[in-house]
Amino acid sequence: MKVLWYSNSVWTNSGYGRCAKYITYGLSKAGHQVGHQTNFGLIGGIVNDGTITHYPQGGGFSEGELFANYVADKFDMIIGQYDIWALDSIPDRIRQTNAVFCPYVPLDHEFISPRLKPKLDASFEIIAMCDYGEKLLRADGYKNVRTIYHGVDTEFYKPSEKSKEHCKQLVGFGGKDFVIGMVAMNRTGRKDIPRQLEAIATFKNNHPELSTKLYLHTNLFQPDGDRLKEIIDYLGLGDCVRTPADREYSLGYTDVEMSTVYNGCDVMLQASQSEGFGMPIVEAMACGTPVITSDTTAMTEMIKPVTPEFLVKRLDTTWIGSIPAKVAIMDREDMVDKLELAASKDLLSMRDNLSTYAHKKYDWNKIIPQWVKLVEDVGQRIEDECIKVPEV
Repeated sequence: MKVLWYSNSVWTNSGYGRCAKYITYGLSKAGHQVGHQTNFGLIGGIVNDGTITHYPQGGGFSEGELFANYVADKFDMIIGQYDIWALDSIPDRIRQTNAVFCPYVPLDHEFISPRLKPKLDASFEIIAMCDYGEKLLRADGYKNVRTIYHGVDTEFYKPSEKSKEHCKQLVGFGGKDFVIGMVAMNRTGRKDIPRQLEAIATFKNNHPELSTKLYLHTNLFQPDGDRLKEIIDYLGLGDCVRTPADREYSLGYTDVEMSTVYNGCDVMLQASQSEGFGMPIVEAMACGTPVITSDTTAMTEMIKPVTPEFLVKRLDTTWIGSIPAKVAIMDREDMVDKLELAASKDLLSMRDNLSTYAHKKYDWNKIIPQWVKLVEDVGQRIEDECIKVPEV
């Protein structure tokens, strides 16, 4: 099969880019011919690295370039890993090209948005990123649906051989500090970083006997994000927060460096309003670090089998009007309670169970064969239904 993947460039450090790297090269290794249409992270010209042809991003979200390359280079199918609710031209382009379009779609809202449905209706098969997404799709009548989780590279994301105290020092804290970690892009809305900062400030004030610290892996000054520096100062957290240097963050941490971050934290706080999957949750678990996260969308199924006591309650819902869709508002006081619980537990005793679970369920070596099976199944359907790419 000749597969055209659509997502962020494999050279970016976004969740989309990292998934694209493992899946596209995994499909290539399995014998499929793979191209990658980038919508972010590659400009200039085509890059062929001897394994995959990488097409540069174009105008808008690169939908025009995606379907033009699909037709011109005679691909058999497109797998689109992106928030396709924003790609309003997709249904028309599918009809014009007779494209076999299979979205790998994040479904992280209370219902399937009316803006999303025309794209799903035009799709050949749909791949959800979590069971929550698949259930939403099936409840809405979609049948050619399956779930394939994101993966984790267990070569890097695993418990450190160094002591927890030493790992904390590598992140910049004292060995006896109680270190909370957060890994989240600073964009106003869904990640809801300010609400979580409020919970941390309350916890810190409740426990003057603890040396509470926060490692916040984000850009405090993201142009389209919250003004986090001012919020941190207002909450009185300025003396306990560490963030990556601007240059290092923009270039992206390596897997080794991110593993060091997770191993250097006692507990992670990842209480977003919604998640299509939540890679930091799984990466932290793979390192043996427990995660406090939201009891909604994909996050529930990430940790419920191992640490259900760390699920934060929903308080209410709110609208994201641009999609439009509804997401949860998480209970800030329950976040505080979960931090209290974490501080009272022997968290190191949970490490092996968490890591074993994450490695068993999310190792890329177990995820890639599911993608190979998907491509084979789609190939059989294409043959059975005699679908052809039109001539240019």
